[in-house]
Amino acid sequence: MSARTWMLARLTGAGVDPERAEAELGAYRDEVLAMPLFLAEFDSVAPELHLSLDAARAYCDDIAKAVADGRQWDWAVNEDGVHVQVWTHEDDDRPTGFTGGEVTEMQVQRPEPVAPEAVAA
Repeated sequence: MSARTWMLARLTGAGVDPERAEAELGAYRDEVLAMPLFLAEFDSVAPELHLSLDAARAYCDDIAKAVADGRQWDWAVNEDGVHVQVWTHEDDDRPTGFTGGEVTEMQVQRPEPVAPEAVAA
């Protein structure tokens, strides 16, 4: 049983009109699909998906902290919109190198609508 089918059964079993339940699920699905995800990557460490930019950057910050060896870092956004973590000079904060951390905003690809008769088949 799909999650959609399960949720519709729960809503209609609770007395919610089936058409209203379908509309509510559709609205919720659209809301979830509109939310961006943030892919946090750091060289030679498993990438993670996060629901916020701050959480994704914190993931990379925790790794940078472990390998910093007294160095400082900051974040910059490159021409592609990717948040890139860089080591910085201790006196003037200018970038001195790439830490290996970066965060990319992603959108979930919306699936094509499925005709109701195709689901029943």
